[in-house]
Amino acid sequence: MSKILKASLVIIISFFLSLELYATTGKDIMQTQKDRQKTKNEYSYEQMVLVNSDESKEVRQVIRKVKEVGNDLHKAIVTFLSPADIKGTALLTWEQKDRDDDQWLYMPNLGKMQRIAKGSKKNYFMGTDFTYEDMTSEDINNFNYTILREENKQGKDCWVIEATPVANYSKDTAYSKRILWVSKDVYVTVQIEFYDRKGELIKTQMSSDFKNIGGTIWRAEKTIMNNFKEKHKTLIKTIKIDASKNIDEESFTERFILKGLHTELK
Repeated sequence: MSKILKASLVIIISFFLSLELYATTGKDIMQTQKDRQKTKNEYSYEQMVLVNSDESKEVRQVIRKVKEVGNDLHKAIVTFLSPADIKGTALLTWEQKDRDDDQWLYMPNLGKMQRIAKGSKKNYFMGTDFTYEDMTSEDINNFNYTILREENKQGKDCWVIEATPVANYSKDTAYSKRILWVSKDVYVTVQIEFYDRKGELIKTQMSSDFKNIGGTIWRAEKTIMNNFKEKHKTLIKTIKIDASKNIDEESFTERFILKGLHTELK
């Protein structure tokens, strides 16, 4: 076989391999991930550790509850059980279909629910390295997803995907882009890089020790958000997680929270 023919075959093979790689779009991958990882009900008990720049730490105990209440719409509540000065503080989120999600913060010392304004969703939540925006599920219609490459991360073969906000959403997000590493085996996100509006990397989220909690659903038992800009970290370790039990929709109401029932370990 001539050198020219060999070179031509290499080019043709490379071309078809590239077609196969990108036949699946970034949006297809994110939609598949969302479909595979969503639950009807989910309860988790977690330990959260805030690490300051001087390595001093604050340990918190947290309950998270999520319930699907409509076609791909969920309600969620995050409740702090400790330390004592923030016990009972809760973030309630109601996903909405054609508008921004509703979020309220309950602080026991005030005794009422405070709505999180749209402009405040870029702020950090309760001293953590997660913004209110980070605490909501991702609407894939708000982003353009581009496959950058394939790469091994934490022993997993991953798609590396760039997520940039669409034009009419860019003013509502704190990020100019995010880079996500999505595993090809079970469609979990093992790492996310967050870039601010100036295009500078400000923080990285790394998730590990994934556990199957039923069917195609996997959850990380350890998550670290490393905020380079603030020189601060938030570590989350899942102690218990259950997606098999029904959670009453009343758990996601103002009445339930004002009665203090949201702090119960169930």
